[in-house]
Amino acid sequence: MIRTKNILGIKICNVDKNELLDILSTIINGNKKNSFVSYYNAHHAVEASYDPEICSYLNSLEMVHSDGLGMYLSSHLLYGSDGLSEKINGTDFYPILLREAERCQWKVYFLGDSQETIDELRKVIFIDYPALKCVGYHNGYFQIDDPEPLNQIKNSSPDILFVGMGLHKQMQWIQQNRESIRSAVRICLMVGGGIGYLAGTRPRAPKIIQFVGFEWFFRLCTNPRYYWHRYLVGIPQFMCLILKQKIKQ
Repeated sequence: MIRTKNILGIKICNVDKNELLDILSTIINGNKKNSFVSYYNAHHAVEASYDPEICSYLNSLEMVHSDGLGMYLSSHLLYGSDGLSEKINGTDFYPILLREAERCQWKVYFLGDSQETIDELRKVIFIDYPALKCVGYHNGYFQIDDPEPLNQIKNSSPDILFVGMGLHKQMQWIQQNRESIRSAVRICLMVGGGIGYLAGTRPRAPKIIQFVGFEWFFRLCTNPRYYWHRYLVGIPQFMCLILKQKIKQ
């Protein structure tokens, strides 16, 4: 049984990267039912605190894993030494998963981000993961009711479907098509901006900045218009929510 921690009303799996990879492998190899898997970070937590539908959606998924330093540190504030066992960043984990997919010949499909990013991702996959069985790509700029992306996914039956759209569109599309997706793929993996990082169209911070936990500040400096509210407003909101949970414990 997977250990979980409740952080702001969401049950997060307490796993490290190796355990997460093992769980996903078990699902793909057929010993567990087809599953929806999402990351959960401070931004998600703040959004869910204002929108019960997001909270309900996240808790309806088969698995939610932590993403980022904020989740790791807040878990230890709430639970002490019994907090999350490892800081997981999706941007670090997804390349590991793709290497395993390449080794095991799992089929993957990428859905999300811009067409420019999808075009760059094709080049990255061709060069860095030459043996990967990629069965399809589609950008995230489509109407929720557009049947084309779902039909492509159903026809290609990927083992892993990478879904990289904004939280709200991701949620709406999953909720509207949940059973069709479940019947077509083994794992539907929500990755947010992860497709952009895999493609290289979203730059990552230098390793030293990643190590000290200031990648969020790098993102803020490189794209302030997009990130200013998420970090300058969202981080204090997240800290207040964590303190409230701590006081209530």
